[in-house]
Amino acid sequence: MKVVEMPLFPGYVFCRFNPKIRLPILKIETVMGVAGIGKTPEPIPDEEIVALQAVCKSGVEAIPCPFLTVGSKVRMTQGPLTGVEGILTEASENRIILSVTLLQRSVSVKVEQDWIEPVKRYKEFLPVS
Repeated sequence: MKVVEMPLFPGYVFCRFNPKIRLPILKIETVMGVAGIGKTPEPIPDEEIVALQAVCKSGVEAIPCPFLTVGSKVRMTQGPLTGVEGILTEASENRIILSVTLLQRSVSVKVEQDWIEPVKRYKEFLPVS
C-alpha cells in the first residue's frame, strides 16, 4: 500500500491580490483565469479558507468530493475541527462537507457523531445565471 498526497482542489491556487491590479497575474502563462462572477473577481470568504486550513492542519482524512447544495449545515463542537461549519451528507458515516462556494468544490471529512451540532440558520448561495 502506498500513501500519496494529492491537492484538495487540483488546478487551483489560492492567493491574495488587489483585484484592480490583476493583469500581471493573468499574464502568467499557466494561469487560466481568476475565480469570480463573470469577469468580476470575487474573493473566497475568509471563513471557508480558515475551515480548509483547519482540515489540512488537523490530520483528519480529507478527500475531494462533488460540490453539494443540499443537506443540513452543521458545526463541529469538539475535536480538532471545533468551530468549523460544513454540510452533513452521510449521517451513517458521520461525514461533513466543507465547501468553497465560489469554486463549487468541496472536501469530505469523516468525524465523530458527537462532534456535530446543527446550525440554526444557513443562507444558501446560488450560482448566478
